[in-house]
Amino acid sequence: MAHALAAGLLLTASVLWIEAHERRAVLAAARRSSRVRLGLKLGGWVLALLALVAAAQPQGLERGAPIWLGWFMTAGVAALLVMAFSPRLIPALGAAGLALAVVSGLAWLAGGP
Repeated sequence: MAHALAAGLLLTASVLWIEAHERRAVLAAARRSSRVRLGLKLGGWVLALLALVAAAQPQGLERGAPIWLGWFMTAGVAALLVMAFSPRLIPALGAAGLALAVVSGLAWLAGGP
């Protein structure tokens, strides 16, 4: 469950970083405001750090860090593929990542496997 939580958080972080780019942002507020872009970047880094903590929790940092890097690459490639082929689906991808993170996080807190 912790790895699904890390994957969802990293997918959402990747979408936030894409939205923080001035030219690639789908949301109009991110294109106009530098404060919004900074907030998106910081939010992405916070989610990435939370994902590292979630990935390192079950087996320690020795195994959690490589797992986190693998999910980091997977989330980045997924976000870039969606961005390349259908940029308007980026918010939906972020919502799916957030939903995965919430569901797996709740299951993890409830004592699931």
